[in-house]
Amino acid sequence: MAPSITTQPTSQVVTAGQTASFNVAATGTAPLSYQWLKNSVAISGATSSTYTTPATTIGDNGAQFTVAVSNSAGSSTSSAASLTVNSLMPTAAYAFNEGSGTTTADASGNGNMGTLTGPTWTTAGRYGNALSSNGTSAYVEATNSNSLNPGTAATFSAWVNVLAANADISAVINKWSQTVDDEYLFGLDSSNRLTFSWQTTGGNVWGNPSFNIVSGNAQIPLGTWTYVTVVRNGPAISFYVNGNLDATFSAAADANPFRSGINTLRIGGQNRGGTARVLNGTVDEVRMYNQALTPAQIQSDMNTPISTPAVPPSITAQPVSQSVTPGLTATFSVTATGTAPLNYQWQKNGAAISGATSASYITPATTTADSGSQFAVVVTNSAGSVTSNAATLTVNTILVAPSITTQPVSQSVRAGLTATFSVTATGTAPLGYQWQKNGAAISGATSAIYTTPATATTDNGAKFTAVVSNPAGSVTSSAATLTVNAATYLLSAGPTSLSFGNIGTSTSKALPVTLTNSGNSNVAISNITVSGAGFNASGVPVGTTLTPGQTTTLNVTFAPAATGSVTGSVTATSNATNSPTTISLSGSGVQQTSSAFPVWVSPGLVRVSKTDAPGTASSISLSSARGETVDTQVVVQGPAGGLSNVNLSASALTGPGGATIPASSETLYREYYITVTGTANYGGGSNPPLGSGTYPEPLIPFNDPETGSPLCGTAATLKACNASISAGQNQPYWIDISVPRGATNSPSGTYTGTISITTAQSNATIPVTLTVWNFELPAQPSELSEWTLFNPATGNTIASLGKALMRNKVMGWYDVAANAASDMTSFGLNRSGLDGSYFIGIQCNGSFSSIPSTSQINAAAANFPAGLPLDFYVGDELNGCSSAYSTLKTMGTNAHAANRSVKTIMTTNAPDPNLYNEGDGRSAIDHWVLLDSVQQWPSLPFTGGGDLWSYASCNTGFGNTPAWMVDYPPINERIQAGFLNWTQGATGILYWRADGWNNGNTIGSWDNVDTTGCGGGLGRPGDGIFLYPPGPIASTESAPGIRMKAIRDGIQDYEYAQILKNLGQAPLVNSIIVPVATSWSNWNHNPNALEAARLQLGQQLHLLAP
Repeated sequence: MAPSITTQPTSQVVTAGQTASFNVAATGTAPLSYQWLKNSVAISGATSSTYTTPATTIGDNGAQFTVAVSNSAGSSTSSAASLTVNSLMPTAAYAFNEGSGTTTADASGNGNMGTLTGPTWTTAGRYGNALSSNGTSAYVEATNSNSLNPGTAATFSAWVNVLAANADISAVINKWSQTVDDEYLFGLDSSNRLTFSWQTTGGNVWGNPSFNIVSGNAQIPLGTWTYVTVVRNGPAISFYVNGNLDATFSAAADANPFRSGINTLRIGGQNRGGTARVLNGTVDEVRMYNQALTPAQIQSDMNTPISTPAVPPSITAQPVSQSVTPGLTATFSVTATGTAPLNYQWQKNGAAISGATSASYITPATTTADSGSQFAVVVTNSAGSVTSNAATLTVNTILVAPSITTQPVSQSVRAGLTATFSVTATGTAPLGYQWQKNGAAISGATSAIYTTPATATTDNGAKFTAVVSNPAGSVTSSAATLTVNAATYLLSAGPTSLSFGNIGTSTSKALPVTLTNSGNSNVAISNITVSGAGFNASGVPVGTTLTPGQTTTLNVTFAPAATGSVTGSVTATSNATNSPTTISLSGSGVQQTSSAFPVWVSPGLVRVSKTDAPGTASSISLSSARGETVDTQVVVQGPAGGLSNVNLSASALTGPGGATIPASSETLYREYYITVTGTANYGGGSNPPLGSGTYPEPLIPFNDPETGSPLCGTAATLKACNASISAGQNQPYWIDISVPRGATNSPSGTYTGTISITTAQSNATIPVTLTVWNFELPAQPSELSEWTLFNPATGNTIASLGKALMRNKVMGWYDVAANAASDMTSFGLNRSGLDGSYFIGIQCNGSFSSIPSTSQINAAAANFPAGLPLDFYVGDELNGCSSAYSTLKTMGTNAHAANRSVKTIMTTNAPDPNLYNEGDGRSAIDHWVLLDSVQQWPSLPFTGGGDLWSYASCNTGFGNTPAWMVDYPPINERIQAGFLNWTQGATGILYWRADGWNNGNTIGSWDNVDTTGCGGGLGRPGDGIFLYPPGPIASTESAPGIRMKAIRDGIQDYEYAQILKNLGQAPLVNSIIVPVATSWSNWNHNPNALEAARLQLGQQLHLLAP
C-alpha cells in the first residue's frame, strides 16, 4: 500500500535563537522513508517523521517545510508548513556607544535611559565604546519601570573585563538596597565567581527560597573580556560563562515573581546601604530579558553587538526674533542635537527657502515688506524631524535715536594699573561710540567699553564720557571720574610679639607669624633676620612677593641651648615703606629636673601605647582663651625595676601682675589601657582603623568631679593614685587646664607653673607655660549637641549623666527641668529636649508613641528657664519615609505654634524636600541631623529649611569620613565636632549614646568595650561608649574617655571660627581651616595641621581683641 499522510506538519512560530520542530504522521506498507525539505530543497539527514531545525535566525523567517514519505509502492508529499521567526527583544539593552556625556541610551526601545554617576568612557570596549568603573563609587542608573521588573523568568547578560576582585560583591546589574526591599543583584563574588541574589514576593526574611544567594563554579579571569549570564526559569537559576553552562540550581527559588517597583536599576555598582559593591573594571553590551534564554540564544547575543538606535533631532537653542532697518540683512540660527548627519531647511512664512540648508540663515537685504515675516527651520535625520519655533523679523520704518540705559561708573585704581569704563545704550542699529577724556575725543576709543592705558597720578580726577550716535541723532553720557591712588607698600605682622614661655633645653617650640601685604602694591621680601640665642625662622624664602591682601606664614622656633631668659627679634626687610617689619621674641630655657626614670610630654591628640619609646618634649607649652579647657599628657615610663606609688600633682600657674590660675583649675587623670577587637569592614577608604590592640581610653580621675574630694582614700577598684609601673611600660596621665573667665581673673599673658611626679623611687618636675589670649569663649557653646537618645544606664541618672557630658561642653538628651537654670550658669547648658515629658518616636510607617498638642508642649516648656532653646527628637533615621510625612508635619506644626521656640530634630541620610514646608511655610524639621558617612551631604549654602547637624554611628560608610571607634586616632572626633562641622555648614552634632556599657556599673564595662550591634554584627569597639561607669572608681559621676575630650576640644575649635565670623572674618577663617577640613571625605589626618590652624585662629582673635 502506497504512503498516505494522516497528520500534516503544522506551521511554527519561534524567537530567533530557538529551534522549531515539525511532525508528520503517515500510513502505508512498512518500511516508510522520510525526507524533509526546506523551500523545496532536501535537508541533509532529515529522514525521520520529526524534524527539528538548528537554532533559527531572522533569515529563516517565512521558510516553507514539507516532507516526502515513500515506500516500495510509491510516495506522498505533505502540505507546506510555514516557519515564523520573531526577533529576540530585550526589555533593556545598553551598548554604551555614546563615548561621552552623562547619559546612555536604552536600545530596547523601552526608554530606560541610563544616567552616569562616576564611570568613565573608554574606546576599548568589547564592541566599540564601553564604561569603566573604579571599584568604589561608579554606576549607571535608570529609573524604575515595568520593563525592568521581570516576573518568574529573566535573563541578565553583559560583557565584563574585570581588573580586580572586591572584598565584597562586584555588582554588574542590580536593583538592590541592602534592606528588606531588595529585588535582584547579579555580579561577581569576592572570588570572582558569578553570583546572583534575589528576593521574591514570597517574603522579606533572608533565606531560602524567597530571599537568597547562589554562586557559580568558574572564576572569571582578570584582564579578559568575558560574557557572563544568569537565567532564572521559574525556580531554577543557571549561570553561563562565554555562553557555556557554568552551574545550575534546579530549585533555588520559589514560584513567586521577583519583588519589583521599589529601586532604580544600577549597572556596574551597588552602593546603596552600608557596603559599596562596585565593579572594578569595564562593562559593555548589557542586556535584560523577561524570559529565560536558551544557550543558543545566549551565544547569539554574545556574538552580536547591540545596535544603538538613531536619536531623532531635538532643538536646544531656538531661532531668535530680529529687528533691523531697511537695507540691512538679518541672521537667524538654531542649535540642535541628535544622530548625525542633521539636515536643515529654513522656511519663510511656511515656505521652504531655496539653498537655506545650514544651521544659520542670512536674509537678503530687507525691505519694509519683509516686516512681520516668520522664519522657522526644519531639522531632520534618519530618525525623524523637528520644526523650530518661529522667529519674527521686524523691519523698522522709523529710525530711533540713541538713549543711554546704563551710564559709565566712576573708577578708583592704583597708579600703574588700567581702568575700564562701559556704557549701555539702545536705538536703531548700528550705534557708534566715541569716548572722551576731559571733553577731548580719545583716538581709537570707539566701542561700548573703553580701557585706559596704565594710569599715572596725573590722571587723578579725569572725567570720562561717551558719545553714542546713529543716523537719527546722538547722546552724551554723564561723566565718570577716575581716581588714581598713589601706590602704597605696607607689610604688617601678626602677632607683633611672640612669648614662648618655659622651654626645656633639650626641646623646641614653633609659633607662627602671619605676614600680610596691607598696602595696594606688591611687596617683595628681600631678607629675614633673627636675633637672640636659640631663635630661628623659616617658611618665607628670600624674594617672596606678596600681592595686595596676600599673606604668608613665618614659622619662628625657640630651641634654647641653656637655661635662662632670652629676648630677641625676627625682622622682615622689604620694599614696604614701613620696612623693616619686626616681631619681638621672648622665652626661657629651663632644665627639666633629672630623674631616675623617663618622663616626657605628649599632645592630647597622640595616643601613647604601652611600649612607645620616650619622647623628647620635656615641658608643657599651651595656649588658651579664657573660658577654655586645654589639655596635654605627661608620660612616665618604668625604669629597670619599675616604679611604685606613682602620683601626679599640679601647682598653681602664676601670670601677669601676680595673677594666678589655681591648681583646682587643673584636672588630673590616670589613663587606663583597654584591649579591643578592631573595627571590621570599615569601607576601604582613606580613613582605616588602627585595628585590634591595646589603647589608652578611659580616664581615672584623681578627684571626684562633683565634690572635688580625693578618690585615693576610697575602696575603689580603680584609682589614679599610687600607681605601679613595670619596667619598660608607659603610664600616661591626662591634664586638663581650665582658664577662669574674666579679664580680671585671668589677664592675658604668660603663666608658668609645674607638674610634679612623685614615686617611691624618685621624683620629677615638668615645667608648664600657658599663654592666655585676650579673648573669651562664651559660657554656652555656639555649637549645639545632643549626646544620648537612651535612658541612663545603671549607675547614672539623668542629672549625673548630664553633668558628666556638660563638663565636656556636650549636652544630653534632655535636662532635669529643676536643674536647668543652674546648669545654664554652671555648665553652659545651651539646649534641652522636652522628651522627658513626651517621647515622640515617629516610625517610617507613620506610627508614633505620642504627638503632644501645642498646649501640652507649652505646659512642658514652662518648666524650663526662658531663653533656653528647647526641642523634640521626633524620628530616628527616617529615609524616604513617605508614610511618615503627615505625622512629621503635624508634630512640626504643633511645636512651632508653641508660645516659645521649640524645634524638631531628626536623623536621616539627607534632607527630604517633602518636609521643607509643613503647611505654614516652615520646615517640619528644624535640625536635619545627617549621617556624614553615607556622603549625601547637600550643596552649600543649605536653603531647604532648617539647619544641618552631623552625626556619627557605627556605619563607617565608604571609609573616608571620621569614625569614632576606639581603634581610630582621636583626631577623628575632634575634627568632626570642630573644623569639619564648620566648613560643611553644620551647626550641631549628635551621637546616639554615651553609656552603652556591656557589663553594667562594673569593672567589666571598663575592660570590655567591644560591641557588635552594628549591621550584620560588625565589630565596633567603643560604639555608644564615651563615658565609663562610676562604680569601679567610687565616684559620683561617670568617668570621661580620651574620645570625649577630643569632642570637647572640637567644640572649642568650632567656637574660635564662630567668634571670628561674628567679627566679619569668615573669609580669613575659611582660608585657614578649609585646607585642613575640605570635605567629609577630604580632611587632613595630621594632628599638627589641626593644631597649627587653631593657633592661627587664636592669634588672630588675640590681635582683634579691644
